[in-house]
Amino acid sequence: MSLKLKLILLLVFEIILAVALVSSIIYRESKVEIRKQARDLLLAKTQQAFALCDRHYKNSLEPSDELKKELAEIVIAENGYVAVVNNADEPHKGVLIVHPEDVGRS
Repeated sequence: MSLKLKLILLLVFEIILAVALVSSIIYRESKVEIRKQARDLLLAKTQQAFALCDRHYKNSLEPSDELKKELAEIVIAENGYVAVVNNADEPHKGVLIVHPEDVGRS
């Protein structure tokens, strides 16, 4: 094997190694950024749901159909949803107030 061929092979190997290293770093950083953005999006949707509930409960203590509809429109990930649980110190504490299927269950 000639020296020229050995140098070419060495150069190709170094290029492949550099591309693999850079790709690995970019992939890792992308995963971290995607997780951060997902966490920020979840926080924003949670704050949106809290704001809707606060606005509604200033007028009424029972959830209206409008509130249920607005909360149902908040989609988390592919098929997630917002649920509202009674937190008052009374016999109904822990009962689902707003839920797609299980309203009234503890």
